[in-house]
Amino acid sequence: VYIAQTDDPELDKVAEKAAALLGLAYERRPTGYGDLTTELAEAAAFG
Repeated sequence: VYIAQTDDPELDKVAEKAAALLGLAYERRPTGYGDLTTELAEAAAFG
């Protein structure tokens, strides 16, 4: 499973080739960054 945070066709190709090299099925799961920006801003405010 490739957990994709960005929409980058080149990274998709790399992940697909890696799965093939390992003899695994390729599956892409788009996740984005979620609340990362918010969490980092909150952490910086307390730092």
